[in-house]
Amino acid sequence: MQTTTQTAPAPAKSQTTRNIVIAVVVVIVVIAVLVVALEFNSGGVTIGPSAPSIVVVSGSASTKGLGTHPVSLGFTSDTGQLYASTVVGGAYSVSLPNQQAYTVTISWSGAFDSSGTCSAGSFSIDQGSGGSAILTENWSC
Repeated sequence: MQTTTQTAPAPAKSQTTRNIVIAVVVVIVVIAVLVVALEFNSGGVTIGPSAPSIVVVSGSASTKGLGTHPVSLGFTSDTGQLYASTVVGGAYSVSLPNQQAYTVTISWSGAFDSSGTCSAGSFSIDQGSGGSAILTENWSC
């Protein structure tokens, strides 16, 4: 009895090239997934909208003294930085850094060249992720 062994034919060059290309693509995808995972775990990736760094605060300003009217508003942050806004027709608008507390002072003018300031109060801006970059605050003193 005679035994014959058959050997499988060598794969064609195009099959070998195809296998190499598939292997390279798999390696690239694995590397990309690892990079994204590392960035995500290190806090380098933010998912969703981030908190605004600047918030536009606008509204009205008024004074209670007879014959007086507001001229400007001063917003002093908890870090000591002063931001000012002119009052026109009883309205103001100012851009302020987010996530800080502010004290508000109204500068006023009145009859007979009188003028002065009064404390209107305080407030905090803490607009988190997806928070509005626009706020309305009304002030009076």
